[in-house]
Order: sequence, then C-alpha cells, then structure tokens
Amino acid sequence: MSTARSYVKPGSRAPWLSVLTLGAVALTSLGCVVVHDDMGRPGEWEDPPGETPMLVGIDADQTLTQTPGEGVGLFVEYMTGGHWRVWTTCDSASGSPACGFAACVSVPGNPAGIARAGGEDLELDDSVVAYGDGVTCLEAFTDFDTDAMSFDTAPGDVVRLEMALDGYSRPEFVFWVGDGIVHAGAPTNPVEFEPSSP
Repeated sequence: MSTARSYVKPGSRAPWLSVLTLGAVALTSLGCVVVHDDMGRPGEWEDPPGETPMLVGIDADQTLTQTPGEGVGLFVEYMTGGHWRVWTTCDSASGSPACGFAACVSVPGNPAGIARAGGEDLELDDSVVAYGDGVTCLEAFTDFDTDAMSFDTAPGDVVRLEMALDGYSRPEFVFWVGDGIVHAGAPTNPVEFEPSSP
C-alpha cells in the first residue's frame, strides 16, 4: 500500500491530498457545462464546439481514502458488477468555507442506465436527484465530512461524469484509479469512465 502526497498553500482550492491510499494497488507516483432548464435542473449535456468528453479507464475494485477537511476532491470508484461510488471532500481544516459540489452522472446513449442511486452521509442541505433525462446528480455542501452517491449500471457500462465546484467547472479536482495509478484531474468536463473489467 502506497500513499501519494501533494501540498498547497492553506486556504486554496487546490488538490491538497494529504493522504490518498489505494486498496490493493501499489502506486508508482503520483470546460464543459450542464445546461439547466428554467427550474434550475440539469438538462441536456452540452459540449463546447470542438470538445468531446474524453474516455478514461478506471480500475475495478479499487478504493481511495482522504481525510475529511484536509483537501478538495471528487473521487470516483467502480466495483465489479456495475457498482459505482462518487464522493467528496473539502479543505475546510485550512479555514476555507464549505465546498459546494454538483456531480452529475449518466450512461451515454442510455437514459435508463443509472439505477438504485442513493446518498451516503448526506445532511439536510445535500441531495441525490434523478432527472427524467437519465442524469442523476449529487448536490452537496462538504466541509469536515464526506458526502457520497452510489449507483448501479450494467456491468462494464461507460459512465459520464460532469462536475462543478462552487458553481464552476473544476475537473482538476476529479480523482480516480486507472492502470494502477491515482489520476489527479480529469482531462475534460464531462469525462467518461470505462471500467477495466465488468
């Protein structure tokens, strides 16, 4: 088990990862927007001209850990059989206010692809909302805790994730494990995750 570290000036919204640990993997080292309707709900995915969501690999059955309050992150995990988890942390221990996350997931080309979505460790101002267009969103204010959404897809389905932090596209705060390495920062927003095995 290895640990990846990165330090930044206290109070900044950078990926300050005091501890990122993989379950069974030895580490070697370490925009786009959702168009909202008139009710403020996410609508169709819309990409800027010339930009396409990039497909990245995500290793099955690997988990990430992060100390709550010690760094900003949106973490994506996939478990064999089509089980997903998306969770958040913030850098509140450095004196920063709570982080406002919006993380929306869908299965490209399959509006019924997300099933059994639910929240974990959510407070009254957090929610998981499934929209009729196949998009399911975690909307959470995270400070000294973690907030999470779990959901299922068909085993091996590609999942599209689009995120915002405090209302802004911030894909540099997305973390996942691919090819045995913790990846810090998604190449596009949205980004699509392809599991290494069903």
